[in-house]
Amino acid sequence: MYKHILLTLDGSPLSEQALPHAEMLVTALGARLTLLSCVEPYVITLPTAPTHVPVYNIDTDLEALTEEREEYLDILREELAERGVNVSIVTRQGRPADEIQRFTDQEGVDMIVMSTHGRSGISRFIYGSVAERVLHGAKIPVLLVRVQSPE
Repeated sequence: MYKHILLTLDGSPLSEQALPHAEMLVTALGARLTLLSCVEPYVITLPTAPTHVPVYNIDTDLEALTEEREEYLDILREELAERGVNVSIVTRQGRPADEIQRFTDQEGVDMIVMSTHGRSGISRFIYGSVAERVLHGAKIPVLLVRVQSPE
């Protein structure tokens, strides 16, 4: 039933709390695992522009950030592969929820595993919830792992 499972990671220890859940699933099911991380460009829009065209922050080096994220994922990939997990890594640039959906549609993913950071109040309003957007937009099962902050 589940042959390709996607684990989304944002580079934070909180997102990594979903890793044991994904590893257990792929091991039990004999599935393959893809680790996906998205690097989101900082976007500034100019309300005075006729079409509100996005202008990207020139201080952000997306290529360097993407390379750092690939190195991070590669460390996790090596650890998982040593334990016998069939795992690959992918990085994307763009809005995480959109890129996760695009990847699942293109690559035949059967299940998404991700953590929810448990933001509430103003923090949730400002940052939004990638997990919520993925959950509502997904056409496949989504396993949300509610994580606890170390504080």
